[in-house]
Amino acid sequence: MTEPRSPDPPNSDNASITQAAFTDLPDTKRVSSKRAMTDSEISKTSNKRLADVLRDPKKHLGTWTPQLHGLELSLTRITDLDAENRLVIIGIRNSTTSNLRLVQGSPELQIQTLDKDGNSLLTSKLDIRYLETTAFEGLLLPGSTTFHALVYKAPTLGTNQKIRVVVAQSNAADAPISAALNGSK
Repeated sequence: MTEPRSPDPPNSDNASITQAAFTDLPDTKRVSSKRAMTDSEISKTSNKRLADVLRDPKKHLGTWTPQLHGLELSLTRITDLDAENRLVIIGIRNSTTSNLRLVQGSPELQIQTLDKDGNSLLTSKLDIRYLETTAFEGLLLPGSTTFHALVYKAPTLGTNQKIRVVVAQSNAADAPISAALNGSK
């Protein structure tokens, strides 16, 4: 039996080129993409993430906004659940000495369009796909913090757009507190 020979002599220009071996791979997707999560998977993931934040809020939440009408906000980083869905946990703190009640539909996500000077031109509501909260009927006791897990379908944003979370309480419904989501510019 003879050994396989290189077709080119050792001193030729082609001798330094590495020879490759090829094989057939089973039919698999070569594009790595997350599959869409089911509603039950979204619920389970949201509850787990919410529990993590409840165990250690200082570790997971960002800085608190300045107080406005007795409310302060803090947000987690955005979590990609799949190609379409995003999750954010919002902490809402009552910094007053009286009970506060959130307006129905709060917290709300909005897409805000800004002009070149940073002034708001247009806001549009972003639908929330799933909501899990620790607030009983929107009630915030004095000095307490409630947490809200929001899952939304990630929109395509323009260069002058960002996503904001907006929260209003019933005694100041016309002056909601808001904060930009991390990662939305």
